[in-house]
Amino acid sequence: MRSEIPAPAAHTKPPSKNDDDTQ
Repeated sequence: MRSEIPAPAAHTKPPSKNDDDTQ
């Protein structure tokens, strides 16, 4: 359960930065 929380959180950060770079 602890491993599932950090995994999705890290995956959500990269996509957000890519969206800003695309705009």
